[in-house]
Amino acid sequence: MNQSRLLAIPLVLLACTPRGRTTSPDDPATKSAPASAPIVRVERADTATAGKASPVLVAMRSELARATSALSTHPSKPYYVSYRVTEADTVEIVANRGALELSTRDRDRVLDLEMRVGDRNFDNYHWRHRPTPGVTGNRSGGLWGQPLPIDDDPEAITAALWLSTDAAFKQATAQYEHAKAQLQLAATPKDDAADFSEETPVVAIEAPATLAIDQAAWEARVRAVSNAFERHPHVLSSEVRLVASAGTRYFVSNQGSEVQSGQQHTRIILSATAKADDGMDLSHVDIVDVRDPAALPDEADLVARVDRLVTQLEALRNAPVADPFTGPAVLEGRAAAVYFHEVFGHRVEGHRQEDESEGQTFADKVGAAVMPPFIDVFDDPTITSIDGVFLNGHYRHDDEGVAASRAQLVDDGKLVGFLLSRTPTKDFDHSNGHGRAQAGSDVVARQGNLVVEPREGLARAQLDDALAAEITRQGKPYGLRFVEIDGGLTNTSRYMAQAFQVNPVVVYRVFPDGTEELVRGVTLEGTPLSSLSKIVAAGDRYTAAPNPGSSPCRPRDRPSCCRRSRSPGRPPPRIARRSFPRPPPPSEVPDDHRHPRARPGPGRRARTVHLRGRRHRRDDRRARATARAAPVRHPRAVLGVDQRPRRRGHQRAGQVRRAGRHHDDQEPLAVTAAARRRREARRRRRADVRGAARHHRGRLRRTAPRAVAVYRRRVQDGRGPLPP
Repeated sequence: MNQSRLLAIPLVLLACTPRGRTTSPDDPATKSAPASAPIVRVERADTATAGKASPVLVAMRSELARATSALSTHPSKPYYVSYRVTEADTVEIVANRGALELSTRDRDRVLDLEMRVGDRNFDNYHWRHRPTPGVTGNRSGGLWGQPLPIDDDPEAITAALWLSTDAAFKQATAQYEHAKAQLQLAATPKDDAADFSEETPVVAIEAPATLAIDQAAWEARVRAVSNAFERHPHVLSSEVRLVASAGTRYFVSNQGSEVQSGQQHTRIILSATAKADDGMDLSHVDIVDVRDPAALPDEADLVARVDRLVTQLEALRNAPVADPFTGPAVLEGRAAAVYFHEVFGHRVEGHRQEDESEGQTFADKVGAAVMPPFIDVFDDPTITSIDGVFLNGHYRHDDEGVAASRAQLVDDGKLVGFLLSRTPTKDFDHSNGHGRAQAGSDVVARQGNLVVEPREGLARAQLDDALAAEITRQGKPYGLRFVEIDGGLTNTSRYMAQAFQVNPVVVYRVFPDGTEELVRGVTLEGTPLSSLSKIVAAGDRYTAAPNPGSSPCRPRDRPSCCRRSRSPGRPPPRIARRSFPRPPPPSEVPDDHRHPRARPGPGRRARTVHLRGRRHRRDDRRARATARAAPVRHPRAVLGVDQRPRRRGHQRAGQVRRAGRHHDDQEPLAVTAAARRRREARRRRRADVRGAARHHRGRLRRTAPRAVAVYRRRVQDGRGPLPP
């Protein structure tokens, strides 16, 4: 995990370019910019389609007015009440090996209710992100994840809201009294930030989102695309997953905010796994994100993506395993976006600066340099697309009814702000529209479109030259280039190491002469402050990535790489699809369909079938008649077994083995030839010992101790029992 000085990393952007080159469609700078400067066209959704209030919003209004009026005379009346309803219409289709595994369409509505008792400086949420003196249990007065009727029935919706409001008020008042009691035990806080910020009310009524998708047609397309994986024998498992959703969010509060907004999102995930000859598990994924299902690629394009994905996977199987390495490297594509998302994005979320269980990496770094001076970073949820690529991090209003806005995080390499919800932090008293929550969860500060904006960007050729020069300067045999990435993780908890890990998939060794070699089994690790401070250059090209982050190519210094774990098993042999003959339908099964060994052919005698005891032995004629008259059974239901004993003890051993399993009116034991031979060998070994012991029991009682030892030694050595 050591990070030394320089490293070259091309990063991927979701929505940015070097400063001064970001343009809107009507920007005159688009025409006057020099030809060598790449122009990135950024589109923003400044206006929305106006709509009328849905029955859900009308019911929320009426119940909020009733609850506010009814609780206004209570001694512990709430100063803030809000309803947040999330409605989702989702279609999910999954196919594997040309067959559908899942095809569903679900619709649900979820209510999240927030109620605050006290005042905005101190309320029942006070200990949510602060050190708590003693056990608190639930730290808030919120009621999360309550289901609502999906029918537009105002009475049914109002009844559910009434019940949730009553429960939330009782919970909020109890927690407020508990919070005041705990205040007597708490130490002096390090800051006096309020518990809730005062924001300007927002009223925005947009049309609800609707999902228009031909589910049957997409089932056929997803099935056909998944069948394309079958042409590649090295693929062990694969999946094609389509998820299309139309979500509508409703928000009302007693401070006057009303928001009704809808948004669509569609994603296709192509994934495949393989195993190298040394046992290392390999996986690769390709993701397509669009807003409208009509903008998805056609079947031919998706099949071409499958071919590219499995070609890279096959190359990874044959690539050498990378050694642990510290040296210069370049991150490009999605690798750069995931890097910034994990290393920086999560650590500048506002609520983490107040939570004492968090590491608070940047809590006291405002005004301090955390990156090189040529890099700026901001988060702007109002951007809808860049160069025509849809950005899923777009929204107009956050989940607390605050208008989304650009949040400047890093300026000239210095930290200047955080992503903020309505929970203030030290020196920041107001929200910048980044309060986000999924249905059933509390609102916290989250990233929208995280943008890394370098003031000076290098072209790709210049970046390659800088990497080669750095390899020579450090005296390293090669550098690394990270192209594709599987994901990453970071730890922000105070009680664990403040580190990150990025899991690259496609990584190349880059030699000083410019040649490259694909390697596998690499993980990129480090610590945030050290890693960010070692960036030395940035590229000038940008690529959209699924993660809420954007960045151009950029070099940084000496990443720490280690090997990925691998399993001991080898890849299984490839079995052709449907290579086994299918069983005939029941109507085509002949009446005498039995195992061939049960039907004696010309010149072949049916073997004796022993069932239970000497009196139940069958002669050849009776065994043949029984086989012919047997009803339709499993193909291996009738099988003759040669069990002619040489001694009485052998026969009795066979009887013991079969005792309790079969009788005269039951089928003989069905075994394969190999299993029959193994069982026969085990039976004979047991019979030898038991029969010899019984035969010589009387003689052994009269022999000397030495004779007993000789007998036991002969039996153990496999030389058989003593002669009679």
